[in-house]
Amino acid sequence: MRGASPLKAPDSFFIDGDWVRPRHARLLEVVSPVTEEVIVRYPEAQPEDMDRAIAAARTAFEHGPWPRMTAVERASYLRRVASLIEARQDEIAWAWTRQVGAPISLTRKLVPQNATLFRYYAELIETYPFRDDRQRDDGGAVRVLREPVGVCAAISPWNAPMVLLTYKIAAGLAAGCTFVAKPSPETPLEAYVLAECIEQAGLPRGVFNLVPAGREAGDHLIRHADVDKVAFTGSTAVGKHIMKVCADRLARVSLELGGKSAAVLLPDADFRQALPSLMAYSMPITGQVCFSLTRLLVPNSRKDEFLDLFLPAVKGLKVGDPADPGTQMGPLAMARQRERVEG
Repeated sequence: MRGASPLKAPDSFFIDGDWVRPRHARLLEVVSPVTEEVIVRYPEAQPEDMDRAIAAARTAFEHGPWPRMTAVERASYLRRVASLIEARQDEIAWAWTRQVGAPISLTRKLVPQNATLFRYYAELIETYPFRDDRQRDDGGAVRVLREPVGVCAAISPWNAPMVLLTYKIAAGLAAGCTFVAKPSPETPLEAYVLAECIEQAGLPRGVFNLVPAGREAGDHLIRHADVDKVAFTGSTAVGKHIMKVCADRLARVSLELGGKSAAVLLPDADFRQALPSLMAYSMPITGQVCFSLTRLLVPNSRKDEFLDLFLPAVKGLKVGDPADPGTQMGPLAMARQRERVEG
């Protein structure tokens, strides 16, 4: 990987604090959207691998030290993870570019969010009121305790592989939860880096488990009775399925699904001032982001004026190799995305 140190164990899963070999030989491939060459082959987790990871997370939650640490103790671990991620930012940026085709100039700008999120939650929990003593109307007292949910499944998409995993994991770890992470099968590399950083930071065994997998094992994960919460980012259709499954077993769920965002330009808008934001938010990562501006609503009386400004800006974008620092737009991430766009 350009700009990267070798991954420690891309042929293994991270379960219960160890890198463990899969029980089956089935492999998945990460394919370059630029050259269509295979970047890496790695094992696909099966339901029995998920069971091992979930059992490790459950044991760590029920009997391990993580949920029982003070907030200050957990915060110190989160800061260690942040520092380790920070030391590998360029590697993470290149992994994102190579797997998704996002320009390296963009991924280098966005990757620092990962360390920032771990530090944010470390700072937050040091002052968060996990215990709140309140006065009742009748003069009595009541104590409100905010406790970790338990074992959480974090399922992330391919378009922003690490940051959409970090949003879930940093917050949940801060609260005292344990995790089973299932990154998108198209983009597992950053999740391996995260697992290595968590291992190096010394978090207790079983607190974080990584099991890259496809649909079958992913469905097994969300249905498992020992998974207390599912946090998912992805398509609306899959989100609906996850919500139904979790509702049937009364498991908690949080969903970040597809968007349909619009920019509304009012009659007195300064189009030139708005143009940089419109360009940045209408086509990030070749438009493959849930918050992309899919509609620009402009007063009909000023439509021609807007198009005279916007269209030359779009035509002026540099499309090309995402590894070139001057490239502003790379390829679509995979063949199925191209087919979807072309209809």
